[in-house]
Amino acid sequence: MKSKIYADEVVKNKQGKTTSRSRYYPCLIIAGSLIHTALFTRNQLDTAIERAGKNPEDVPVEQSFWTRLWSRWFS
Repeated sequence: MKSKIYADEVVKNKQGKTTSRSRYYPCLIIAGSLIHTALFTRNQLDTAIERAGKNPEDVPVEQSFWTRLWSRWFS
């Protein structure tokens, strides 16, 4: 998995309404040749963390080059 959101990288909501969050966690979403910017609230990150905890079988496990090569030969 290459995706990363840095929790210490925070941007302030410069023109926020009274009901909006005061800060966001920025990231880039790359979809083929398209690049989108995205802003997540802390609550959205917490929801995603909770979802990953409830579904550990869906979280990609990073494997070394040798493990991938070995599994191709002997699976």
